[in-house]
Amino acid sequence: MPDDGKVCIGAYGCALCSNDSVGAPNDYRKPYAYGYADDYPCLLNAHVDEDDADTSTGATDPLLLYYVNGQNWDKYILVAFDAPAVSGYVYMHEYSPGSGLGIEIYPISAAWTEAVTWNTMPAIGALITTVTTKTDAEWWMFDVGAFNANGYLLKCKTGGSNAGYSLNGRTNDWNMDPVNGLATIRRPFFRAA
Repeated sequence: MPDDGKVCIGAYGCALCSNDSVGAPNDYRKPYAYGYADDYPCLLNAHVDEDDADTSTGATDPLLLYYVNGQNWDKYILVAFDAPAVSGYVYMHEYSPGSGLGIEIYPISAAWTEAVTWNTMPAIGALITTVTTKTDAEWWMFDVGAFNANGYLLKCKTGGSNAGYSLNGRTNDWNMDPVNGLATIRRPFFRAA
């Protein structure tokens, strides 16, 4: 059993969990690939492009976020998960280091498909939270509170400077974990609190 009390259902069992653990129940260093029973996979993802407003990206990987001050070049990411109606966290792994003030996350107000475009994306609700910029490619954890079945929209925090991030999508391939020498996955997931 992992040191945070969760039941591990992953293929690598407690050896991997104990090597990667820091003791917090919802630590970003314990991704979906490690197989906790309260981790739920991403069902849908897409990025929409203001500059190419009628094009669908579907399950493209990586997913792109952009903000260019004074230009119509924004890109947003939409994600939805197969999870129960509980409070929790959205986890996204950065494909490569980005730059900017951080990433904001909003609830999506209506159902959508991976054929979504900038012109067809559903409305969003009020800002849930902002996570500030990280310095290298790692997990981003968003405390979203109550689960939203329609999913979430991510966009760059604006503030006068340009920003750009690339995050792994649901079709991300397996990667080798350099610390443990085991295959891990960097796909988006929802973790129940």
